[in-house]
Amino acid sequence: ILAANLLLALVGVQYVGRVWMDEIQDRVRLSLNSAEVALENDGLQNLHFLEAAALDAALAEAVAQRVDKAVERTMERVYAAKRLDFMTLLDRDGTVQYRPANPDCRDDDLASISLVRKAMEGDSAESGTIVVTAEQLERESPELAARARFRLLPTPAAKQTEDKKRTNGMLMASVAPIVDDTRTTVGYLFGGHLLNRRNDVVDRIKEQVFSGETFEDEDVGTVTIFQEDLRIATNVLDDDGLRAVGTRLSSPVYEQVLQKGRVWAAPAFVVNEWYITAYGPIRDPDEKVIGALYVGLRRAPFVHRRNAITTAFLAAVLISTT
Repeated sequence: ILAANLLLALVGVQYVGRVWMDEIQDRVRLSLNSAEVALENDGLQNLHFLEAAALDAALAEAVAQRVDKAVERTMERVYAAKRLDFMTLLDRDGTVQYRPANPDCRDDDLASISLVRKAMEGDSAESGTIVVTAEQLERESPELAARARFRLLPTPAAKQTEDKKRTNGMLMASVAPIVDDTRTTVGYLFGGHLLNRRNDVVDRIKEQVFSGETFEDEDVGTVTIFQEDLRIATNVLDDDGLRAVGTRLSSPVYEQVLQKGRVWAAPAFVVNEWYITAYGPIRDPDEKVIGALYVGLRRAPFVHRRNAITTAFLAAVLISTT
């Protein structure tokens, strides 16, 4: 009886532990799907705002007749709503006509940006995630260019790099055509959010996905947006209790998600602690992988609960044996 119960205990502990952690991993994988939908919805809200602004008959008339003062007044009024980090008026060829955030910078060509090009080719509204250069951000707004600058921080298990800083920016951007009363496209509105250091975005996604779950008065769930392998918006904290922006993906996740374009769903060491994680690729309109979206649960609370379950199971076996 003693030998049989001992064998039962060993098998039971291993089985319960494995099933419990597998269930948590499946939950995190499903949470990644929810986070992807939430991020996509943010982009759609930007698109709907731009589409509504593009329906302004006064704007369409002013653009068609090249009445600069009327264009500027209308653009400044829409931009003053503070719904977008940047908003730019383009002509039919993709050349900048006006930027409310940087009025003196105009006449540069944005037709080479994949999202703008796609909207022009289809003469339709488009939304997506893109990476732009520091020079492009500087033209949109010097403030945005400053937000996108990161000094790379040492990160255990990260892929080796000689880079010391990053200056490109990741935009959740949209393009909406402006049409006149004859349904002719006279220009485009290009606008959206810079995701770099937009921690309110990841905090909102965390609340939607993990519903404020805590353990020992600390949040259990975390969300991160990566631009390439760089953590640009996150609620993962470092050893000093600060948001761990500037840290980087571990090498195995880098290879699976950024190089192969596949989902990673497994325990991983994140900044300074083990998490039960899922990472999915972020793609631009040309289907190029430009970053990753991460969701994760701190592993410690679930190990604690697993240990409590197995302790109770072993106690039951011990009592039955005696």
